[in-house]
Amino acid sequence: MLTLAKDSLKTDAVTITYNRQIARNYECDRKIEPKRLDDLVKLIFEHTAGEGRILDLGCGTGVFTTLLAGRLPMAVTGADNSEEMLAIARSKPEGRGIAWHKEDAVKLSYENESFDVVFMSNLLHHFNNPLDIIQQCARVLKPGGLLLNHFGALEDIIKDPDHKFFEKASELDVRRTPARIQMEYLLKSAGLSGISSDKNTYKLCNSAAERVKMVESKYISVFHLMDQMSFQRGLSRLRRYAEANQFDPWLREITVTTTFGIKPN
Repeated sequence: MLTLAKDSLKTDAVTITYNRQIARNYECDRKIEPKRLDDLVKLIFEHTAGEGRILDLGCGTGVFTTLLAGRLPMAVTGADNSEEMLAIARSKPEGRGIAWHKEDAVKLSYENESFDVVFMSNLLHHFNNPLDIIQQCARVLKPGGLLLNHFGALEDIIKDPDHKFFEKASELDVRRTPARIQMEYLLKSAGLSGISSDKNTYKLCNSAAERVKMVESKYISVFHLMDQMSFQRGLSRLRRYAEANQFDPWLREITVTTTFGIKPN
C-alpha cells in the first residue's frame, strides 16, 4: 500500500491569484489538440451513457468546458473560484447554455449525488490537501458516476521543457504535484472503484518559437510562483535550446494523464 509522506503534496505557496492579465494569458495559450478531446469523450462514453449532468470543476476560462459541451449530450456546468476566469468563460458565444458557477472546490455548494460525471484538469496541485477536493467530487457524484482527473503527473512534467530549464519550477512542483500512483491512491481513499490511468502525449504547440512564447507569458501557474531571477535564468536557457533545436518535437508536445474512477452503487 502506498503511503503519502505528510508533506509530500504540500508547499507554502500552492496557488496563485488569477488576476485579469493572468486570466487573459491563460485563455490565449490554451490549445487542445482534437485527439486529446476525442480521448476524453471516449472515456466518458465508455463509462457512462453520455447522459445526465457533467461538472467541470476548476473550469478556468472554460477551455475544456465548451469543448465538452460541444461533444456531449449532457447538461454542462463549469465551476471555478476565479471571477476573472469565469468572466471570460461567460463571454464566449460557445459558452451559452453552460451553467457557470463561482465555487470553492473544498466546499462545493451542490447537493449530494448531483452529477453523473465530474471532470478536473490540472486543478489539484493548487491545494495543500487534494483529497479534500476529491472527496467533494465523490460526494456530488451519483452512484455509478465517473470522476476524471486530467493532469500532468509528476514523473512526466519533471522531464518537460517547463521544468528541465527551470530548476525552481521543478523544486516547487515536486512538492505540490502528485505522481500517477499517488493520484490513484487518492481516488481509492475517497471510496472510488475501478481506478485506472491513461497516459498520452499530445501536440501542445506548432513550433519551438511558440513554446518559448507560451513560457514568456507564464502560461502555467508554477511560473507565477517563482522569483523573477530564477524565471529569467530558465527562460534564457530555453531560448538558447529552442534556437539550436527548432525541430525538436519535445518542445511541441505535452504528456498528460487521465486518472479516473467510479463511485460505487
